[in-house]
Amino acid sequence: RVLYTAHSAIGGSEDASLVMEAFPDGPRKVVHRGGYHGRYLPSGHLVFIHQGTLFAAPFDLERMELTGPPVPVIEGVRASSINAGAQFSFSDTGTLVYVAGGGVVDSPIHWLGRDGTTTPLRDEPANWSHLRFSPDGDRLAMQIHDGTQSDIWIYEWSRDTLTRLTFDPANDGGPEWTPDGRHVVFSSTRGEKGVWNLYWRSSDGSGEAVRLTESENMQ
Repeated sequence: RVLYTAHSAIGGSEDASLVMEAFPDGPRKVVHRGGYHGRYLPSGHLVFIHQGTLFAAPFDLERMELTGPPVPVIEGVRASSINAGAQFSFSDTGTLVYVAGGGVVDSPIHWLGRDGTTTPLRDEPANWSHLRFSPDGDRLAMQIHDGTQSDIWIYEWSRDTLTRLTFDPANDGGPEWTPDGRHVVFSSTRGEKGVWNLYWRSSDGSGEAVRLTESENMQ
């Protein structure tokens, strides 16, 4: 069986459905509505996130249904309803590990060495994500959210300089470098319908962003 989050909207999963499907030709069944990041525990429980709280409910795996109402277990688990992800996991013996905090927190960027030690890469905190090294290793492309919108930035870590690459009032995210390092490809909601399509722009900031895909589906 596979347990997954299903939702018809983009941008939030608080009212999503948890669906279980039996492989290879078994039935598909909605097991709970109003939550995301569902996990089945060997103890016979279904756990999921709703509004930053971890809920648990007794669950019959063979019948694929709850046998009791969900109850809150832990409040303030780090989670994102945008991508239906949550920072928790259970061991086979039932031990829970999780990251506390209800929302995204600005943080610095660190190197993590193979020996487990960390050193600062950029001290100034930001709400960053999708770090991508350039092919030559000298620059980092990243997505930074300023509280209003997301944009693409280029960080030259050896010089400690951060340069904004996108300025459109739409949301831009998910940067990737071209193999020659001359362009950065990203997804953006700019356009008439506000659908995430792919664009690219010269990594040195010259010229304008060029649209690469024309789709009614999220790219």
